[in-house]
Formats: sequence, C-alpha cells, structure tokens
Amino acid sequence: MFNEKLPSSEDNQEEMAVHHWDLIAHAIKRMNEEDIEPSAIPVESMIREEGDVDVDGSSGRINSFEQTDGAMVEVNRKVEEGGLSRVEDVIFHDKTGKEVFNLFSILPKDYVVLDEAKEGHDFMVPGSARIIVVTHDFLCSVNGRMIFLHELGHAYDYDEKPRSQSEMIDAMDGTAEKERERNAWKQAKEVVKIIRDKGVNFLPEGYEDSAMWEDFEEESIKQHNYREEK
Repeated sequence: MFNEKLPSSEDNQEEMAVHHWDLIAHAIKRMNEEDIEPSAIPVESMIREEGDVDVDGSSGRINSFEQTDGAMVEVNRKVEEGGLSRVEDVIFHDKTGKEVFNLFSILPKDYVVLDEAKEGHDFMVPGSARIIVVTHDFLCSVNGRMIFLHELGHAYDYDEKPRSQSEMIDAMDGTAEKERERNAWKQAKEVVKIIRDKGVNFLPEGYEDSAMWEDFEEESIKQHNYREEK
C-alpha cells in the first residue's frame, strides 16, 4: 500500500523559502562578480580610535563599536537559509549606554538588509523581493553609510513611484536610471535629517550639505555610465 507522506503546507512554505534565498544568493554572487570601476573617494572611518570594538571571531563581522562621537553602535544579525547574513537591527546608544534609535525602524515596510556585498557591489531589489545588499562593514565608514543611504533612498523612491513599463523601455538609454539615481540621493538626504532629529550623528555634522555629498552623487552616475559601456 502506498503510504508516503504528502508534503504539508508548512513543508511547501519551507521549500519556497529555501528556493527564495537560493535565488537571492545567486543574484548576490552574480553582482559580486560584476566588473566595477573602483571608487576614487577616500575612505573616512566612523570608528573611534582606540574605542571599543566587538568582532565576531568566526565571520569577522563587527557586532558593536564606538563611533567617532563616542556613541555606541550595536549590530544584530541572523543567518538565513543558505547561510546568508541578515542584519536585523542597528541600535545607536548614547554615551551613557542608553538606547537612542534603531536605524531599521525607518526601513520601508518588509525590506530586508543583507550584508553580503563585496566592496563597491552594493545593490537594492525593489518590488516583491524588497532587499538591500550592503558590505558587512557598511556602518564603519562614511563611505559605507553613504552607500547604504543611497540604496535606502532607492527603496523609498521605488515605493513612492514603482517602475512603469515605459520606464523599463526608457532605461535602455540610461536616462531613466540616471534620474532614479538623482531621486535616490534626494531621498537619502531626507533620511539623514530624520536620523539627526532622533539625536544620532549618522554622518559627520553638515556632511549632507558638503561638496563630499556631491562627489558621491557624481560617482554613482559615473558607475552607471561605466556599466553601460561594458
């Protein structure tokens, strides 16, 4: 008599989840192998010299550190199916140790952040996937934080204005994509203001109004031009 157990709805859901993470892992691998033009912007650390730093011995990822203004940054992660590292929370504490702000409280609904990108290969997937992929040390430098803000800006932009069919066609000449880049930086600047209002120095004081911010904007456009020429 045939009595093999049929898969339950829970089993099916688990299989779908594994398949979902496998697809994401494949996309990350493909993006990490993409040829990019190295950044010309000098790296500016956000870690205080001789400050407290807690590093995970197995992965090399930083769990917490003291940033340049003396505030503590705590990073909580979990490992998803397929071994992908997911950042669940980024908690900022003041100098007394009091929790001030959770950075991920301002993520658009249902977005997930994975810290699996190679340097310079950060990206964002809108639509149903809703994933931001950054480097494991994105919080440790101004550069990493700027890139995170930019990808977060994209997430807000696509939520407000999903990609239309005409935009997909226009994207072939790069015009629509460059406009999206500009919009992402505008959104990022608004995010910095929100974070500052929470009492957190996510970037050095006045950085969003500096020439360095403009340098990051221009470099992101150049990266798109470089990819189009490849």
